[in-house]
Amino acid sequence: MNAYPCRRRPGPGWRRFFAAAQAVATLALLTLVHPALGQTLGEATVRGVVQVDAIIPGDARTADSLGTERVGTGVVIDSTGLVVTIGYLIVEASEVTITAADARAVPATILAYDHESGFGLIRANQPLGVAPVGLGNSTALRPMQPLLVVSHAGELD
Repeated sequence: MNAYPCRRRPGPGWRRFFAAAQAVATLALLTLVHPALGQTLGEATVRGVVQVDAIIPGDARTADSLGTERVGTGVVIDSTGLVVTIGYLIVEASEVTITAADARAVPATILAYDHESGFGLIRANQPLGVAPVGLGNSTALRPMQPLLVVSHAGELD
């Protein structure tokens, strides 16, 4: 099953792009979710990891290479529904929704896309009903230190 469903078939070089994007997203989550740095990992933390869906117009510049329907993971980082995600999910999007663990889809507004880091920021237009995930400090990580990576995979049951 393709984790990044696309209505259009991706163009040349898409595998390298997706591999790089997944690596960046993994590093982001490693920075955000790290119980060894004093953050306890419980159900509330896991609920702060959400699904991000984006619809891109067919005539958008990135539609041929990245598709017109994109799905990925985001992390709620404040109590107002601010979510950090990988930027390619939302670049040129005409519609973005956030789905939390309760399977309720909430419309979202794109706030920013940073070309240098590859991250994007979106904000839920309605309360998500989840606590934000505490930010970690990746500079405190050491080689071979155990880590936990969390991705949105639907319901917690």
